[in-house]
Amino acid sequence: MVMERIVKTAVVLRNNWKKSVFASLCALYGGNYAVGKYREALYMHEICLEAKAFGDAPLPTTAKPRHVTVILNPAANDGKCRAMFDKYCGPLLNLAGLKVGIIKTEKEGQAKDIMEIMDNTDAVIVAGGDGTVAEVVTGLLRRADRAQAVQRLPLALIPLGDTSGSATALLPPGEDSPARRITQATMALVRDTVRPLDAMEVQALETEAEVPGRPVYLLSNITWGAFRDVQARVSKYWYWGGLKERMAYVFAVFKNLTWSCNGDMEYTAYCAGCSRCYAEQKQQQQERAAAEQQQQQQARAGRWWSRFIPQPKPTAPPQPESAVSEDFSSVDNPDCGVWHRRPVSTIDWSLRTRHAAAEGAGPGLHLRLGPSEMSSSEFISEGWSRMGGSEPSGTERLTVDQVRLVPTPEERSASVTAPTTTDSTSTPAEPPANTRWFGFDGEEFEVRPVLIRLLPRAVRVFTERDTEQTAPVPS
Repeated sequence: MVMERIVKTAVVLRNNWKKSVFASLCALYGGNYAVGKYREALYMHEICLEAKAFGDAPLPTTAKPRHVTVILNPAANDGKCRAMFDKYCGPLLNLAGLKVGIIKTEKEGQAKDIMEIMDNTDAVIVAGGDGTVAEVVTGLLRRADRAQAVQRLPLALIPLGDTSGSATALLPPGEDSPARRITQATMALVRDTVRPLDAMEVQALETEAEVPGRPVYLLSNITWGAFRDVQARVSKYWYWGGLKERMAYVFAVFKNLTWSCNGDMEYTAYCAGCSRCYAEQKQQQQERAAAEQQQQQQARAGRWWSRFIPQPKPTAPPQPESAVSEDFSSVDNPDCGVWHRRPVSTIDWSLRTRHAAAEGAGPGLHLRLGPSEMSSSEFISEGWSRMGGSEPSGTERLTVDQVRLVPTPEERSASVTAPTTTDSTSTPAEPPANTRWFGFDGEEFEVRPVLIRLLPRAVRVFTERDTEQTAPVPS
């Protein structure tokens, strides 16, 4: 009887093999989904208990609960950012006993404006993608009281966007699921683990605007060339599912990619410290301190009632972690500050900070120049290899402190001469079809002459990893 049923079932499956295969795939997918959700629930239970332990710890009678401000981009990740924040971050912050205020951005550039006036908070949570992070960092480092603001306002980078390379590079290795990445970034804030992080200052060298452009600041990388163009188009191949990135490289060879990055480049080699840069840094710190003290005096003078109140004695402002802490006045480096010039002709140009470069990378900005040409098969193979985490092959590498890049007129976008905003590197509302782009931490900016400078230990971030040994941002 049992054998008869088995035979009958086998015959039915053979005669309806398409339906059988489809049903098996659905059952397999449903089973994996259910197991994943069960494991996620167990993990969230454990991490919530850890957060609750921080919240149950008694505070000193004179201490106040920590107050954090969230800058949330509700449009990030196709509008899923707020829901993911409420699901994974909100419970941990509440259980940890933190006082949370949320500011939702409504337009591009608003996060910069918010950070330029941010105050009265113990930390800032950046809930969004790389674009939101870049805006927050730019607003923070543009402040007149930058040295003090960096110390007062450490940043918690939560990977909630489509591209969150800056935040992901700060996470422990092996965090592959969204729940683990988001909760680990949040718990670094709860545990109050703060570390310094390098940044880059990018200044456009020419602009047609009447008001000179202000610099923008980045945490991870600047990319230019065919590989950057492919990464910008991956989302268009969503219908390929898990193969979308691989297929993007396959179809990209037939598209109008930036196969030539030509121009003139000047750079200064990275200097760990010598008598020349030591004196320059000391002078810059003194000038910055004098400017900030003058600004504070002017602000007090603007209040009529302040003249009736005894003024406090001027004190030296707190120095940022990037301040000179070692005396290099006796170290001689004849190559410090010397500009080296060379032409550029490549299909792949990238510049990365230390934490975004390869494991074990030393201090400084890490410049990588790819080959001048590459066949279609080599391009696809190289792209797939980078997807697996391999380092780019056949490239030239330099460790620099400053870079001045002047693309040739043919490589610059046709909209360079168009009117620009006060952010001289920002993109126009309607760029021409032949516009070429840099990738600034995953965001697109017009190709034009730029000056890029390293800012060591420019910001403070919450992370469990050593920021001098963090994971590289994907190419």
